[in-house]
Amino acid sequence: MRRYETTFITNPDVSEEELEKVLQKALGPIQNQGHLFRVQDWGKKRLAYNIRKQSRGHYTFLDYAATSSAVKEVERLLRLEDNVLRFLTVMVDEEVDVETVKAGLSQAGPGQGSPEEEAIAEVALPEQQEEAEASLEPQGTES
Repeated sequence: MRRYETTFITNPDVSEEELEKVLQKALGPIQNQGHLFRVQDWGKKRLAYNIRKQSRGHYTFLDYAATSSAVKEVERLLRLEDNVLRFLTVMVDEEVDVETVKAGLSQAGPGQGSPEEEAIAEVALPEQQEEAEASLEPQGTES
């Protein structure tokens, strides 16, 4: 099995019940032919450009291991759903050990690995930045 990440954007005006129906449709093939690691609701965000005359969208992220036929079915179901504006599936790993991934995610805790958290983690504190710059400066040569 391979590990995949699917992110889909739904119409922001959709009710919670409709959003849950879309999510359950997408999770069906994954639960039948794979293993679901996590589902993250990223909420409503502004889109970079209008999609179907919508300037906002509700983002949902899925992390799972499944067969290629399950991924094709998930994409087919999302394509048929009128409330889904866009979706993207990315293969993260060729071979995945389900137990290792589940153990790693349980140690990391809930919410680990979201794009916002990773972006925040990459920002260095001013003191750290000054130390890094100081270590890169050439040392004075003694003649």
